[in-house]
Amino acid sequence: MTDGPEQGLGVVFAVADDEGNCKPFAGLALLSQVCVEENIPGTHLISHANAIPSCKRVGLRRPVNEKRLAINLLSDPSKESCRSAYLYYCKEYAAKPNSVLQRQLPDTPGDFSLTSIDCSGNLIGDNGLLPLLEVCRLCAGCNSLVLPDNGIKNTGTECIVHMAIDHPSIQEIDLENNRITLGAGKVLQELVTKNPSIRRINVVGTRIDQQLQDRIVNKIRSNAERKM
Repeated sequence: MTDGPEQGLGVVFAVADDEGNCKPFAGLALLSQVCVEENIPGTHLISHANAIPSCKRVGLRRPVNEKRLAINLLSDPSKESCRSAYLYYCKEYAAKPNSVLQRQLPDTPGDFSLTSIDCSGNLIGDNGLLPLLEVCRLCAGCNSLVLPDNGIKNTGTECIVHMAIDHPSIQEIDLENNRITLGAGKVLQELVTKNPSIRRINVVGTRIDQQLQDRIVNKIRSNAERKM
């Protein structure tokens, strides 16, 4: 049982380090819920009528993209190109356009035939990620989203999952060396549960613990075996 305390401390710090926004009184109840989910020895769920408010912590609610609810979506994307759509959504999300990414995106109206979007090492962050996800939505045949070293946190990962969970073609997501923790691991686990087409998720160099990484990999493997 020597792994129990060490693993328990890991969960405590992951929760404390996360970007949650729950009220202080809910802290112990929230932590107990995570510990029970992670099967930490000697823990139990703290229940109280007022213990857990409407929780904003990534990983303990359904994946959402709250900012998307406040923007105006393109009424006729067929008249746009990947580049013009990207620039449009940069304005909608109040995000500074990334010059490297802007040059990479095709500028032919109606051409959303990208099969892979590679934004490696551009440090676009959570908000800069949002316009790119809108382009990915428009590219129905896009099967690969490559985002290592971009300063993406748990909230950005949740927005990726919100996009990818119903995407018709996405199969691979690379989040190597991004600033993501337990909450991001939880929503990625939900992604591979809800979208069995996902074949690979790379979270090397993140703070998602190995046990959760293994569960994600095992679910992907199980999904693949069912398709055979």
